[in-house]
Amino acid sequence: MSSWPFDHPAARRLTAARQAFLRRLLAQLPDRPLRTALDAGCGVGYFSGFLRELGLEVVAFDGRPDTVAEAQRRFPEINFRVADVESPGIRDFGRFDLVLCMGLLYHTENPFLVVRNMHALARSLLVIETMCIPGRAPVLLLRDEVTSVDQGLRRVALYPTEAVVVAMLYRAGFPHVYRSADPPEHPDFRPGLFRRRKRTIVVASQAPLSAASLRRAPDLLWSVDTWLTFNQRLRLAAGQAAQGVRRLRRIPARRAEG
Repeated sequence: MSSWPFDHPAARRLTAARQAFLRRLLAQLPDRPLRTALDAGCGVGYFSGFLRELGLEVVAFDGRPDTVAEAQRRFPEINFRVADVESPGIRDFGRFDLVLCMGLLYHTENPFLVVRNMHALARSLLVIETMCIPGRAPVLLLRDEVTSVDQGLRRVALYPTEAVVVAMLYRAGFPHVYRSADPPEHPDFRPGLFRRRKRTIVVASQAPLSAASLRRAPDLLWSVDTWLTFNQRLRLAAGQAAQGVRRLRRIPARRAEG
């Protein structure tokens, strides 16, 4: 068996599920011609080779020279580079019709900088797949990571909620952000009775998308004062609910007057 963690059976099953999702998604976008692609955090090149098979001209990079060397050995026809996704220098790679950021964002120390870099690189479409912590709040969880070729470069990382990924994408400059209504067929993406969702895929675009498997993602960045006490939040929620009831009660009266 290969010593690369990307080749282990569990990792291969996850990769296959994500690739099947991407194939379905791209098939739903016939009006968005994609010729070039960037694979950010490419590992040993599974997604780079997949994009190449789809007929795209691919550039890929990873932060570890030994991983890039292995990817180049497996896929000699692809342009692989050594680069840090948190470095603004990757913007010199140019702009690409499609940017993939698969399993990378949550391994980084500065995920918002990564999102801004991805925005600068994506001419049309960005697909981010990431571990996500439970919760509706737009927050990040600081975690230590082990030293491994499939982990981050700095041994510290910020794990996001889905809401904060969406909020960062909007604020980086993407006008259209979507969640998947048909996530990959893998337990990490599909919660169950005794299982919470661990991963999400978020798609950002420079133009509106009409794919059946996508749903517009609302910007849920909180505007409520974080320092409110629990009782103050309850009173605020009650007041907002009362205002909504009053507005509803006025609607019939206005129609009758008309």
